[in-house]
Amino acid sequence: MQIQMTINQIRLFSKQINLVETQSKEILKKIDSVILSVPGISFNAATAILGIVGNFKQFSSAKKLVAFAGLDPKVYESGNFKARSTRMSKRVQKLNCNNLFIFRN
Repeated sequence: MQIQMTINQIRLFSKQINLVETQSKEILKKIDSVILSVPGISFNAATAILGIVGNFKQFSSAKKLVAFAGLDPKVYESGNFKARSTRMSKRVQKLNCNNLFIFRN
C-alpha cells in the first residue's frame, strides 16, 4: 500500500515538473532573452539564472553583474602590501552559490 502511494506521488511530481518546464520554455521564448544565446545554457539553467538575476539591464556593466554573482576576486591591500593570491568574494547569496555550483557541472 505505501509503495503504491509513493509511486503515485512520484508520478504526480513528474507531471508537475514537466508542466513547470514547459511553461518556463514558453516564457523564455516569449521574452527572447540573450541568455539563451550563450552556448551550454539550457532552458532550466536560463530559467534559474533569470529568476535570480532578473533583468540584466539593471547592471550598468559586466563587472557589476559579476560582483552580484559573487564571482569577483577579493582584493587584499593595505598600504604597500598587495596579496599575491586572492579568493573569490563571498558576497553571493547562498541560493546563487548553489545554482552556480549546479551549472558548472
